[in-house]
Amino acid sequence: MTARQGDYQSMALHNFRFSSVLGRKFFPIVAGKTNGAHQKLINDLRSLDQVEVYSAADADYLMIFCPIASRVETDISQALSDVPANKDIILVAMHHIFNPDHVIPESKKHVHNPNVILAVDCLFHDGKLLLARRNDNSWYDITKVLGMPHSQVTSFLLVLGRKFFVFVAGNPNGAHQEIIDHLHHLGQVEVDSISVSDYLVVLCPIASRVETDINVALSSIPVGKPIILVVMHHTYDPHRNIADSWRYVQNPNVILTVDYLFHDGKLLHCDRNQTSLCEIRTTLGVSSPEVIRFIHLNVKKKWWIVVIAVLVLIAVVIIASVSTHFSKR
Repeated sequence: MTARQGDYQSMALHNFRFSSVLGRKFFPIVAGKTNGAHQKLINDLRSLDQVEVYSAADADYLMIFCPIASRVETDISQALSDVPANKDIILVAMHHIFNPDHVIPESKKHVHNPNVILAVDCLFHDGKLLLARRNDNSWYDITKVLGMPHSQVTSFLLVLGRKFFVFVAGNPNGAHQEIIDHLHHLGQVEVDSISVSDYLVVLCPIASRVETDINVALSSIPVGKPIILVVMHHTYDPHRNIADSWRYVQNPNVILTVDYLFHDGKLLHCDRNQTSLCEIRTTLGVSSPEVIRFIHLNVKKKWWIVVIAVLVLIAVVIIASVSTHFSKR
């Protein structure tokens, strides 16, 4: 690592630690043609109580949108060349492409300006941000730098409460009940009326095409309620590779979309299902220690099971020792 790189990383770390105390006012600079795709990010910042100002002098930090038209390093250097030297910068490198799964190298390695506290990449096409994992990760990084550990929708859900209403849009053969049980274990309360619920859990088993089934499942859902959409795929293979279903979701009320694999009325024991459970837990703001505490409490309630297990283990050890002793004789 060169001295310049070390100084830059040290400065970036310093800025990252203290950026959240600088204020909420931002000034956007669009260094190229985005066809309006950057506006979505500006609107999202406003929804996080960030305040757009109309002068760099009045801003606490700058939002620089840099659509890539030629070479990444060249465009970034040009975008940063005329910005004020005394302002923290969040740099958004915007890549025009139609494929949401396109893999691009991180642009932050081309950033040498010490005022840049964060550099992220976003994919866009036809004036809109793509429904892409890359964009989700970039938005998460932005909220983290702004001192917000959860996304806007997650915080919104936490304010609303814990009551959920279940809507089953198909026939999962009872496999969905395990998901409902998990929600109960996480301290969520199932209610029998949509009107008294804080959010909806929509369970959508796939019977034809993913996009079609999701649209049908969401078409009759009341507006105004946050939705956790659980897309259920019937398969016997726990290692089956399925595409993330969230890219097919257009309903703005859906705050989380996860995929589950099931067969014969039961969820499969697989990494995909474990990941989905973790995402639900994160969205609900339930930390791992709370889950561990739940397990601990249930073990305490069934202390006699633990006692029997210990006694059986001791008996096995004694029998094994006696058998070894007599076999030697």
